[in-house]
Amino acid sequence: LPRPGTLLAAGGETLRAAALALHADAIIATGLAEPGVPRAVLRGGVWDGVAVVSKSGAFGGPSLWRDLLFPTGIPA
Repeated sequence: LPRPGTLLAAGGETLRAAALALHADAIIATGLAEPGVPRAVLRGGVWDGVAVVSKSGAFGGPSLWRDLLFPTGIPA
């Protein structure tokens, strides 16, 4: 897969599986995208240095990803 600017993941098991598949050594927390939605960076592996935004599978409302991707509204 091409290297993304940011990896988005819903669910800890999903993020863990992605990190293992990419041979990452660690996921290092760097802050919050918003309350309850951590930011991190992958260390090691084929996507070393790629930013990560993740959330618990059951966390957030139906517009959470939209609001994170398009904080000023969906582009026309």
